Amino acid sequence: DENDPDVFAEEKLIEMNLKNEFSHPIGGNSKLIKSFTLTQAKSFYKKWYRANRMIFSLVAGKSYPIVSKEIKSLFVKTKNSRPQLPFRYNLKNKFQTINHYNKIFKKKIQTPQLMLALSSPSLNSDERANLILIDQVLNDGLNSLFFMATRENEALSYGISTSINSFFDKGHYLISLTTAASQIDRSVDVILDTIFNKLPVYLTQEIIENEKRKLYDSWDLNFDDADERLEYILNCELYSRLNNNMNQIEDLISKTTVADLIKFINKMKKFGLSKVIVMPQESKR
Repeated sequence: DENDPDVFAEEKLIEMNLKNEFSHPIGGNSKLIKSFTLTQAKSFYKKWYRANRMIFSLVAGKSYPIVSKEIKSLFVKTKNSRPQLPFRYNLKNKFQTINHYNKIFKKKIQTPQLMLALSSPSLNSDERANLILIDQVLNDGLNSLFFMATRENEALSYGISTSINSFFDKGHYLISLTTAASQIDRSVDVILDTIFNKLPVYLTQEIIENEKRKLYDSWDLNFDDADERLEYILNCELYSRLNNNMNQIEDLISKTTVADLIKFINKMKKFGLSKVIVMPQESKR
């Protein structure tokens, strides 16, 4: 993974942007893994891997009562015992600035990798609905603003990707692309200009309503997939259905207006930018 410039840049931004929440990447870094002991592993297992922290997400049709009975028999010791309520995360409704980080790394790669991060709402924030719609307009399909700006208008990059990363009390919105070393600064300018100048002018209520319909259609299609449905049910349980319930998100999105999105864009701009550039060792900007 550390040889993949995109993964490397993302891990660095997660580690630094969200310093208090993630002091190291989810899988651990080399230093931590080497120092990890059997005693620590047992302690972690004993603390967290308990029956009352487990949530079973089940889609079983007619066989549901049988499977449900088998599960209960494993976790309820006597007839008079009642299953304990599962562990729930106590999420926060926040949208605040990330810990900004700007760094250039040199690695044995062929093409420079640019990754930008803007502040985004926490997992339980109502304002996530704004970013979901904004991301649709910026980077969904060949008519998206990012595609037109970086591919069609200036040929800065073959492809651009985005992701919304929301966590307990904050998050970040990642924008990643490969480009020529000589085009890095121009690429940053174009991306920021697209978000903070072109997007507010481009947005209309008609465009927003079209993006809403596209979102609803894609969610309906995904919900027909058994794995997607299981993951959805599990997340609703784990987070107490706080802003992870599909109906709740759709309800929030349905009320979103152009004014809401422009206010959100200005807020993101005020919170600032993080940037990681991974350069070929012999290249100069």
